[in-house]
Amino acid sequence: MNTIVFPGLYKGKICVPPSKSISQRALLLSALAKGKSTIFPIGNSADEQTLLSAIQKMGANVIKLDDQKYEVEGINNFASIDSIEIQESALSFRLLLPCLALFEGKNRIEAKGTLQKRPMEFYQQILPFFGVKIIPFSEENSFEIRGPLKGCEITIDASQSSQFLSGLLISLCFAKENSLLHVPKLNSKPYIDLTIDVMKSFGLEIENTNLHTFSIRGKQKAEHTNYFIESDWSSASFFIIAAALGQDIHLYGLNKNSKQADKKIIEVLEQSNCHFLWEKEYLKIDGKSRKNLNFDCSDCPDLIPILSVCAAFTLGLSKLKGAHRLIHKESNRLTALIDEWKKLDINVYLSENDELCIEGKKEINGGVEINSYHDHRIAMSFAIAGMFTQDPIKINHSESVNKSFPNFWDELDKLKKN
Repeated sequence: MNTIVFPGLYKGKICVPPSKSISQRALLLSALAKGKSTIFPIGNSADEQTLLSAIQKMGANVIKLDDQKYEVEGINNFASIDSIEIQESALSFRLLLPCLALFEGKNRIEAKGTLQKRPMEFYQQILPFFGVKIIPFSEENSFEIRGPLKGCEITIDASQSSQFLSGLLISLCFAKENSLLHVPKLNSKPYIDLTIDVMKSFGLEIENTNLHTFSIRGKQKAEHTNYFIESDWSSASFFIIAAALGQDIHLYGLNKNSKQADKKIIEVLEQSNCHFLWEKEYLKIDGKSRKNLNFDCSDCPDLIPILSVCAAFTLGLSKLKGAHRLIHKESNRLTALIDEWKKLDINVYLSENDELCIEGKKEINGGVEINSYHDHRIAMSFAIAGMFTQDPIKINHSESVNKSFPNFWDELDKLKKN
């Protein structure tokens, strides 16, 4: 599918969808808990639906109570699982894989689509130390898992992705033995804070020292609960930038005190002289006096694509550190951003200091076709850019937004009609 984005005035309110990052964690923990949990609201993104399907195959009983509310009865019989297919969700895959070692016998997990190209070597290297056999088979990133998972003391490198560590923290609570993890290198630290926070809501305890040493007591039991999913700062970031660049958009439902990594967008924009007004129900942004960006995005790399849009329409040289974190995503976002901005005559390059450098302009012509590389964040970022170019731009493979924000194009259309 291709979508054309027309420049002009976009005005109205955005009711921000629930956080898929939180919902995936909460759904998995509800499946591992005893009794019935209620999780709401659950969005309709592909990633959330993937996790819902997976926990049912694991043995959880899932009942849809209304449009976004689910009752999850925890797994009673940890019998072996024939196969779980994970389409595009790296988080689902990385959370689920070590948890399969809690089940009896042989258990299979299969990656599909772009997920087959994402890095997964971490578990192949680490899980044997926990007594787990992990055997590759057939397709890329498809594995047979044989437990039981045993606790141990180990030093691990979590610099590639915090998602692997999140999977270990959850699964090791259910091992028979205690565990002690030393993590000298960790990126995306806010996501670990988020994982621990959700785990606490289900009665699981982890002691940590500055997110570098994690003490995990084994034989814990997750408790059923009613869990509310707050709105998604990652989805909100696209419309926050649209507002900062001049569109009259109000965002409803955001948690001012959220632990989500992408809430960092507030800090980024405040440092560039944007102003935020928190009303009782909504957030409003004033970016008329904004300056070029200069921020270390190592802990929030998913923000870099949309921040590049803000930088491109802001005079001066902006620098976004942590560019190496862009490479192993749904696409190679580093090359995608450099190549697609080149079509719009914006100079984007990588510095020796791991910074994505963007030379901003007052006006950008448009009139080009943007390759989304089947990457939801590339598609949505350049859609926001299309609000401000002189001529329309076309986004190819625009259906890629279904991974995280299926209603994105509908929301954009509503704002344009207003």
